[in-house]
Amino acid sequence: MDERDTGIRQILNFGHTIGHGIEKISNYSISHGEAVAIGMSIAGRGAWRMGYCDNACCMEIVEILKLFKLPYKTDIPPENIIEAAIVDKKRSGQQITEVIPEKIGKCKLITFPLKELEEFIKLGMEG
Repeated sequence: MDERDTGIRQILNFGHTIGHGIEKISNYSISHGEAVAIGMSIAGRGAWRMGYCDNACCMEIVEILKLFKLPYKTDIPPENIIEAAIVDKKRSGQQITEVIPEKIGKCKLITFPLKELEEFIKLGMEG
């Protein structure tokens, strides 16, 4: 349905923008899957703190990652992740499209100015 990954298929990129940044910063010592898992957790917390989903959705993402023994946090400073994430292929000029969970099983695409992506990632890494 979406061969070029420009429409509905973008939903499959949940956690990838942040995950690609984590992979790059770790010099690929963190695997793609582990980095995306951390990205999903950060995106879930960022979405909750920015009012896109409720805390139950955010916590369920983390609990699922824990259940499958996947990482859900990192010690990499948010500034480093932001710097690496903004070169993602989903960036267009000074904006980037991020997959945001609304509830388990339902996400939406939101295009952020890069400054808001920075806030989103920092909020997602708090606590």
